[in-house]
Amino acid sequence: MNMYSLVFADTQWCAVNEAVYRRLGISKRTLQSYRDTGKIPFSMIGHKCYYKQSDIQTMLERHYNPIPQTGKL
Repeated sequence: MNMYSLVFADTQWCAVNEAVYRRLGISKRTLQSYRDTGKIPFSMIGHKCYYKQSDIQTMLERHYNPIPQTGKL
């Protein structure tokens, strides 16, 4: 068992910034701004940012704007 097993045992985490900003469809700088302003929670271990997948999903759901249907194809 490694030292992170207890910390991350019951939560799924996404550790790579690239995966997070791509999933949210934002730039690296925007993700940094979201961290700085508290819009997306994260934890930092060493020089890596860790995000809960549930927080990423919440962010997607909160800011999702569907394209209005006009009835035209």
